[in-house]
Amino acid sequence: HDNAVVKTLQEKAIQMMESEGIQIEKVEHQIALGIFPWVAGLACRVHDATTVKEKFDMLVKYNKDLSGTSRTLE
Repeated sequence: HDNAVVKTLQEKAIQMMESEGIQIEKVEHQIALGIFPWVAGLACRVHDATTVKEKFDMLVKYNKDLSGTSRTLE
């Protein structure tokens, strides 16, 4: 991704966390940045695997505890 886009998304995520009362230390922030590529890769594999994607979609559809409108791994 473009560095500016990644930086903007990172800042947005931090603002969302802070609005929920979650604050992290600098070292935790660095660790989180290190796992982002793995999480993104997992999301791609889930969406690319038809069987897993179908099961994921069913779990999302019938989970009453989910909030918001997002229905994909992002």
